[in-house]
Amino acid sequence: MATGFPPGKLTEIIDLKNASSKCEYNGNPPNPNVYKGVGGFLFSDTPMVCTGELGGRPYKIDCSILGDSQDLEAPRLKEARIKAASVVVSLEQTLWITGGYDGSKVLLTTERITPGTPSESGPALPHPIYGHCMVTLGDNDIMVIGGYTGATFPTETSTYDITDWDTAAPKAGPNLRMGNEGMGCGLLTTDDTGKYVVVVAGGSRAGSEQNIEVWFVDQGANQNFVSKGQLPFRWYNGEGVTYMNSLILVGNQDSTNWKKILRITCSSGGCQHEVMSQALKDGRYENVAMLIPENFVNCTQTI
Repeated sequence: MATGFPPGKLTEIIDLKNASSKCEYNGNPPNPNVYKGVGGFLFSDTPMVCTGELGGRPYKIDCSILGDSQDLEAPRLKEARIKAASVVVSLEQTLWITGGYDGSKVLLTTERITPGTPSESGPALPHPIYGHCMVTLGDNDIMVIGGYTGATFPTETSTYDITDWDTAAPKAGPNLRMGNEGMGCGLLTTDDTGKYVVVVAGGSRAGSEQNIEVWFVDQGANQNFVSKGQLPFRWYNGEGVTYMNSLILVGNQDSTNWKKILRITCSSGGCQHEVMSQALKDGRYENVAMLIPENFVNCTQTI
């Protein structure tokens, strides 16, 4: 599912398994009318989108429930944020939201949302950043990657063990080859060896928009990210989604290719890409994309 920018455009449902399917959302058509959002996620098995910009300030602190839900109240954040990053901690069904921009400053604060409870403050970032991305390395291990401080593009990554939120603190992770923001990232396994790799693709920094960098998890934090290929065109400020051991890139600020959907897979020798047959109806960037259960949609064959 893709939603967000441009304002006023309806949410799109894309069947990643079948390019000839036309899919519609069951129930009320979801249209949160938000872009530059924190992200989309499943909250108690219900799709939601949190915060963002409605085309001006003040920025939103509300989350939007997509579709019909009689039993769930949409949560609210402590702070308004755009271009923040988030990840779902699956064991707790908690959404952890980090950094972003509040309209006047770049943020180093974080917060977490758990179903049925108010938002709580989370562990601080090492420095204020926006435009970064996050990857879940394990049940309780999270990596924060890239971003822009308002002055610099840090190459350092940070990892957090969030077994105990009260004591969680950043630890130095591997360095990126090139500091960047607006990337897509995900945790995959290599097709040939089955090793875990963190993949970072694209970004808005000049000269980086086609880069693919990877870090082999089993090599530890002392080994940095390495170059493992190039995208077929510039890609930045879209959304990366991990699906069936692939990183799917949806949306793109490069308007020449902003309707195209890219699929990235990796082996020990490098990463491969393909432009998928599926495509967006509306060009989008600074959008939200997320996987949703099949029972939320109705798909029919068009061919």
